[in-house]
Amino acid sequence: MNEEMRLFKLQDYITSGSPDALNTNEEGVLLGAGIAKKMSLVIGDRIQVSNVRGDRTYLKIVGIFQSRLAEVDNVQSYANLKMVQRILGEGESYITDINVKMYQMDDAIHMGKDIEQIFDVTATDIQTTNAQFETGTSIRNMITYAV
Repeated sequence: MNEEMRLFKLQDYITSGSPDALNTNEEGVLLGAGIAKKMSLVIGDRIQVSNVRGDRTYLKIVGIFQSRLAEVDNVQSYANLKMVQRILGEGESYITDINVKMYQMDDAIHMGKDIEQIFDVTATDIQTTNAQFETGTSIRNMITYAV
């Protein structure tokens, strides 16, 4: 987690608690500010999460972050990889996403295509992700105005 904090400057988005607590608390979770607000949760509270099989695990809130994007803050959280693998009932090799921080964003499309060919995976560049995000936001706004 230390490397992720350094690369993505996660500590800049922590409004309370500490991302370092994930290193010392295996059952810790960093919660998005939107989720925390909706559920009236604060540092130290315990939440119950369950997987698709109905297995339950309790996590302790060790930090709250705010990215300033409601679409992120309302749904995203961070936990230790081993804990998430355990919650999902998956082995150590199970990973769903890898984020690559690049110095030149313009290289993302080319790099994504290379990664897809080399590793036989799906890679989505930042421009595509942002376009999908903006389209989703526009549609939600239209629905909101239409209702």
